[in-house]
Amino acid sequence: MLARYESGQYGVSAAEILDYHAQSKSIFVVNAKSGQIDILDASIISTISSATQTSVDPLTLNNLTKKSTLNLAPDLNLTRLGSVNSVAIFGNLLAVAIERGDSKGNPVQGHGFIGFYKLNNAKRLIYTLSKSVIYPIMLFSLMTVVK
Repeated sequence: MLARYESGQYGVSAAEILDYHAQSKSIFVVNAKSGQIDILDASIISTISSATQTSVDPLTLNNLTKKSTLNLAPDLNLTRLGSVNSVAIFGNLLAVAIERGDSKGNPVQGHGFIGFYKLNNAKRLIYTLSKSVIYPIMLFSLMTVVK
């Protein structure tokens, strides 16, 4: 194991799904417990030698640092938002799925949202999409249209 991040929230559904942004050398990690995305500094990975890692205990390794977080709640400005449950990156576009409770108090039965962010220094929300089901994972796909 070359690198590992410990969110500090063990056994409570914290770090689950991740994706890598090459331009910023950052790893975007779903932190379901906090309802946010943890953004990790992955620049050290290229400097780590696998030969030096053989004596490292993978259960105690914690060499990736958190640079910042991305909180969708203020950008969406909605009530009853729940856990972030998926993240996907394509180029400089980030998609983040978040659960939403319904008006009857069911925590994940409402229409959730996918927020699309432009990955620049500001990480600016550019589009939202209402979703009717909870997506356990999202992927970007390229399609070629032939006329």
